[in-house]
Amino acid sequence: MRIFWWLLLPLLAWGFEGTLVQIVDGDTVVLKDAKGSQTICQLGFLDAPEDRANDRLVAQATRCNLPQSSLKQAGQEATAFIKATLVLGETYTYELLSPKNNSWAHCLIHIPKAAHAQLHPTINGVMLDQGFGAFFPLGKQSPHANEMEKFAKAAHKEVRGLWKTHPRIMECLSPIP
Repeated sequence: MRIFWWLLLPLLAWGFEGTLVQIVDGDTVVLKDAKGSQTICQLGFLDAPEDRANDRLVAQATRCNLPQSSLKQAGQEATAFIKATLVLGETYTYELLSPKNNSWAHCLIHIPKAAHAQLHPTINGVMLDQGFGAFFPLGKQSPHANEMEKFAKAAHKEVRGLWKTHPRIMECLSPIP
């Protein structure tokens, strides 16, 4: 059975193109392909705090034993960062890291070269490296997992982004010791 998944993995990581039509929050965007089909992309390897009241915010607040208002503020900072980095109406190449389910999938979104000062090839890497999301392991079978974890560890070590402004939230969300 494992062999089957290893054979399937390259098919899941095949690149698509889509126009950015919405930034939902700090770790979720919506892309529309040339045929008009939308993909709700949860940024793979990344977990950002929620930026508005919903069930997930309540769950995060309960798990972290922190006020919902603190989580919302941190989530709003992550959302503001991704909105400052990506451009609505621009076309991006993306990879599906999980099978599409009801228009939703974990994605790796490539950004144009030199679009960010750090020159990371994906918004996922930029968000983690700048500390606006905690590393969320999708599974070590992905060739991107180690790289994403390395970006997250650097942000933690150098106290960037939410690691600086909301360290308790990041410690709760992150599996990084």
